[in-house]
Amino acid sequence: MSHPTMGGFREPTCELLRRCHTSHADISSRDACVLFKAGKTHECYFTNTEILAQANRAMDIIDRNYPCEEHVFFYDNAKIHTVRQLDALTAQNMPVNPPKNITKNFLCSIKNPDGSIDKICMQDGHFLDGTQQFFYFPDGHWLAGLFKGMRQIIQECIFHGANLLDPTNFLAQCPEFKCLPGVATCCCHRILFNEPDFVTQKSKLQELCESCRYRMIFYPKFHCEVSFIEQCWGFAKRVYREFPSSSTEADLECNVIRALNAVPLESMRSFVLIYHISQAH
Repeated sequence: MSHPTMGGFREPTCELLRRCHTSHADISSRDACVLFKAGKTHECYFTNTEILAQANRAMDIIDRNYPCEEHVFFYDNAKIHTVRQLDALTAQNMPVNPPKNITKNFLCSIKNPDGSIDKICMQDGHFLDGTQQFFYFPDGHWLAGLFKGMRQIIQECIFHGANLLDPTNFLAQCPEFKCLPGVATCCCHRILFNEPDFVTQKSKLQELCESCRYRMIFYPKFHCEVSFIEQCWGFAKRVYREFPSSSTEADLECNVIRALNAVPLESMRSFVLIYHISQAH
């Protein structure tokens, strides 16, 4: 335990923002700081709910201190950040035809804190022209409330200008879920998977940031060399290893904060520049 890794601690974007905005009044690095001791025997692990709460705290701090500027949040493209709403658009498990009755209807499941399960309709999609596409038959229809099925949804897209093949004879999915490489119209699942409203489905984190008028960008996967977050984290870990060994939790926590605060502003700016250069190419 003399030199534990820093992976169990989470430091917010706000601390880095504080250091980048040196021309402004200083803000407390502890306002949005989360020192999180990960592990089943400690504080378990960060969840998407906690990520959203931390983002809210950071945005409140920025709104209070820099209300007249445009701000962008950058996040790693990790599963904990890309969680979607439970009723978000996804072709997974969609039936190809309408169900026979309401008890077999296609619905999204929501698990309540008490363990019970609620069922809700999937959110509606959008046609190419931006108008709303209802995935469930409307009131007054003889199948009112039932899911339309993928074939009906695709046919409606074609009617509204989508350049798609007639799905009448398409399977719901390719055998063993193995679609042919480079083929976007091999099965109903694949067709919907590539439709713009499915492709652009946003995560909870994106929806939160945009609802508060903030831009949000995910770093590309598997490219830590262009990630501002990973570069700052790597710099801090190098500094951390230079501190004297200790097994006292108070010392370890202090060393983590000192290491993160040691990342120079000049280095941070160069890390941001690396990302912009990579995007230009």
